[in-house]
Formats: sequence, C-alpha cells, structure tokens
Amino acid sequence: MSQRQIIIILLIDMLSVILGGIVAYFSHPGVEGWPFMPSHYIGALLVATLFVFFIFPFFKIQRLYGYRLIRQGYRLGFVWLVVLTILILYLFLLNVSTFYSRLWFALWAITGAVTLFFMRLFLVPFLIKITKPKYNITNNVVIVGVSEVGKHLAHHLWKTKKPKWHILAFFDEDKHLHNSRIEGTLVFGNNAALNRIFVESHEVDEIWITIPLTQIPLNEMLHNFQNYPVIIRFIPNVSLFYAFESVELMLFNHELWGQFFKRLFDLTLTAFLLSILLLGLPLLALMIRLESPGPIFFLQCRVGKNGKLFMMWKFRSMSREAENDKLELEKRDDVLDDVRFKISNDPRITRIGQFMRHYSIDELPQLWNALKGEISLVGPRPALVSEVVKYTPYQLQRLHAIQGITCLWQVSGRSKIPFEEQVEMDLEYIKKRSFFYDLWLLLRTMPAVLFGDGAY
Repeated sequence: MSQRQIIIILLIDMLSVILGGIVAYFSHPGVEGWPFMPSHYIGALLVATLFVFFIFPFFKIQRLYGYRLIRQGYRLGFVWLVVLTILILYLFLLNVSTFYSRLWFALWAITGAVTLFFMRLFLVPFLIKITKPKYNITNNVVIVGVSEVGKHLAHHLWKTKKPKWHILAFFDEDKHLHNSRIEGTLVFGNNAALNRIFVESHEVDEIWITIPLTQIPLNEMLHNFQNYPVIIRFIPNVSLFYAFESVELMLFNHELWGQFFKRLFDLTLTAFLLSILLLGLPLLALMIRLESPGPIFFLQCRVGKNGKLFMMWKFRSMSREAENDKLELEKRDDVLDDVRFKISNDPRITRIGQFMRHYSIDELPQLWNALKGEISLVGPRPALVSEVVKYTPYQLQRLHAIQGITCLWQVSGRSKIPFEEQVEMDLEYIKKRSFFYDLWLLLRTMPAVLFGDGAY
C-alpha cells in the first residue's frame, strides 16, 4: 500500500470521528444550540482527531484495508475506544470533563465506530481506486507452479517495459527446481508457513496459480491467506491472463463511478435481504439437519472476476456423500454438456434440497459473498474451477465482469439453456450492464424464482 493511500485512509478516519461526534451530539435528548455545537464540544472533536492522527498509525489501522470486514470492524472498534478513553482522561486531567455530557460520550462511542466502519466500507475502496495512478503502478505477484503457463507469464512480464505486475518468486513442490531461477526470478518450496512469511514480509498483492488445482491443497491455501489483503487468481492458460490484463488497463473513471454505485446498491439491498434471511434461518437449519445429518452450509471454491478464487456459500441441498458419488454420476447420459456437470433428478439431492433448489433458496447464503464484495447481486454466475479449465479463450470473456447471484440466463430458463447460449447471454450482459439493467434483471428474477422454471 502506497504512502498516499495510507494518508487518504487516515484522513477519512479523522473525518469519520468528527461526523460520529456530530451525530452523537444532535442525537441525544435535550440538545441545545441547533444547528450549532458549543465551542467546547467542537474543541473535543478536534482533539480527538489529533489523537486519531497519532494513535491509529501506531496500531497500523490504515493497513487493515483489504482484510476481512469482521477483522477490520473489530480492530477499528477497539482502537477507537482506546482513542476515546484517552480523550476522556485528557479532559479529566484538565478538569473540564464535567462540561460534557456523559451520554454524548456513550453515543459517540457507538456512532464513531459505526461511521468508521461504514466509511471504510463505502468510501475508502472507491477513493483508493480513483486516486490510484492509471499507469506505472506495479503489483507484487508470486506464482504457484513452474508450469509452461507460469514460465510464459514470467517471460512476458520480464520483456514488458512497464509491467503492471512484478513477479517476486515462484513456489513449487519440485525440490530439483528450488533455488533455481526462471527469467531471473527465484524458485522457493511450496511450504504453507514459508509462503505466509514471504507474502507478509514482501507485501505481496496477488498469488497466481498456474498448475492444476489437484496438485496443491487449495482449501488450505485459501484458509491461510483469508486474513491477508491478497488476491488469489487461478490462471489455467495464458488466454485468461491476457484477457484480464487488457480489462485492467482499460478501466476508466466513469466505469469506476458505475462500480461505486453498483457496490452501494449491492450493500444496501444485501444488508436488507440478509436481515430477513436471519429470521427464517433457525427453521431452515433444523429442516436440513433433520433430514440429513451434517453441516447446514456447503462451501465450494468458485472462480470470480479475472480468475480470482473465493469460497461460495450455499445451503446444503445434498447428502453428505454427494462429492463421493459424483464420479459415478458423471457417466450418465443426461449430464448437461462437456463443461458443466448438472443432471436432472439428481439422486444426491434431499427432499428439502429439492424444495430449496426449486425456489433458489439454497442460493440465499451467497448474499454473504455479495456483502463481502466477492460477487454482486447481478452478474454472470461464478463457475467451478473444474469448469473454467475447459473454457475456450472466447468463453473466458465471461470472467471479465464481477460474477453475480442472478443473471440474464437465470431469468430466461436457467439450467435448460445450453452452455454456449449462457456464455452469449453473459457477454451480452457485460456489454449492456448498467444500474437500470441490473434493476430490470432483479425484477425479472422474482417471477423466475417463484415459478421455478428450469431449476434442478
């Protein structure tokens, strides 16, 4: 993270503290002086921002950007309470603490934490993005696997005069390759502990996996780096790399504004829908467990925008042995096509699972993925890794946009539509995407879900 980005985040944090204090003052009963605050309250706000300026960097709060929301919220709340406690002690030592309402401090503790969190959630990512230089910005990358794809990428970036990515190292299991160099880049062993130390000490931005995922412990890797602001991409062939490279370089400011409002809309609607989902969660969880012992949720690795990997959440709609039975079922004649594995009347699906799938209830936990920004409410459906490796260069274009919960083909027949037509619809969406187009697709999703057309 650059020094300029750290300063931007610090200024936003200081603004958040002031805003939280103002909201707290005009929220508590018996407020006087509307619409103006008394001078001693304004003075307390300014002193608090001064403490934020010195204390937040000490706790490295600015470097939390990119980490999971839960971790950001916890650390922000803790350090903000430290700042507020120091402020109260400071006012007490000056013998002026009695001039302030205790209720104001209590409310400020809450409103300050809330404004800090939501400013980080909404404003910081957008400002970081639009203030990032369009060119000459380099992201640090490590490549997992000395494959032909990995060598090609290293050679391509090595001969590029102003590369967007700088390859720091290769990680590979082959001991014969350790300490050798590929295009001047050193090869290390693929040890989990060593990888974490390297990623943290060298401020790695992205990890590229260029070998078959069967050769690495993928779930372990995703777990190890879930608390690091690092992007993990799956790049099975060079076509995908060149595709997302061109997309990254063609990102303009007006597109960033569109992304900002799309993200804002996603957050607002997702938070509302999740609050409703939580009301029915206990009953649904009980029904799933009564019919089939095992976990309530099913997590599966999916491929997001530009090959970024993430764990997608669903309600479990199959038996616990579903994955073990998959190989045998793949031999059936009614498998949809060479890319996707979907069959009608799948024997692995439970009775409650059939009901959930018919009305797409099993997809609702993906609202959590949308809240975290891994997917959007509207966009091409995130594919399995085993499917993406079979994509042609043309089909890889569907990864240019952020993936979503619903999409054009979801409201036009769902699984009944052949994969080639789904790709065409996804590419049509990518060309037409806008706020009103997303809204139109969301409105069309409701009748498609209620009637269950093409769901299995």
